[in-house]
Amino acid sequence: MTILTIDQNQTVQSYLMLAGRILDRLGLDLSAGTDLTEYKDLYPHIPGHISLPRTHDPDSCYCHPDNSFWIAFRPIGEEQPIALCAHRAIQTECLVSEMYTHCIFSDIAPIVDAHDIGLQAGLPNLTGRMGSNGGIVVSTDWRGKRLEGWPDLRLGGLIARIAQALSIRRFRIDYQFSFTIDSPARHNLAAKGYGMAHSVLATKGITPINGKNIGVMLNWTSRTELLDRMRQELDDAGRRYGNAAE
Repeated sequence: MTILTIDQNQTVQSYLMLAGRILDRLGLDLSAGTDLTEYKDLYPHIPGHISLPRTHDPDSCYCHPDNSFWIAFRPIGEEQPIALCAHRAIQTECLVSEMYTHCIFSDIAPIVDAHDIGLQAGLPNLTGRMGSNGGIVVSTDWRGKRLEGWPDLRLGGLIARIAQALSIRRFRIDYQFSFTIDSPARHNLAAKGYGMAHSVLATKGITPINGKNIGVMLNWTSRTELLDRMRQELDDAGRRYGNAAE
């Protein structure tokens, strides 16, 4: 596991302080947990939720404190969250092999039917410690709310970025990755909403994600790119408001 340098850790800390300041001005608290069954219990109570992805479902994947966590936004003083995000990390010598064996989608039980998922040629050979956000949901009442310091970002993007920062510190991830449906709206969400640096069509066939015949994009960004983006966003916030992390 690659160490986190003092400078990298300080970047993460400053970034989390900036996010905390923005949440505070919205009247929201940030909380974190490691039991994804708690996350799964809360998920259906968020207005506007969709089906929980198998990649972050503790009934499908082996999720435990050494490889996963979840975070929530709650109005200060209230129990019910208005936004949730699950995060899972894996160690692999080849992310693509985790896809065609279906292990990234479900790894609790032996996989009897690892059918052809229409894997595309020329996919990147990503190796090491991989972090992945999933099951991001924001209550319909809070969607579209503008964030001070990040005029083009919304709560879904903020909770994704906080999870990425926490994963750098907690799991020392080498890459952050995600899967999205192949559509212009999802391309934009991955790049601008979740801050992913790269996207490529990964599969085109029956996907284990939801059992449908669709194209699926693989989105990823390296730890260096994540930290560079954090520094840039800290600088942007500083130009707007002074030292935004104070």
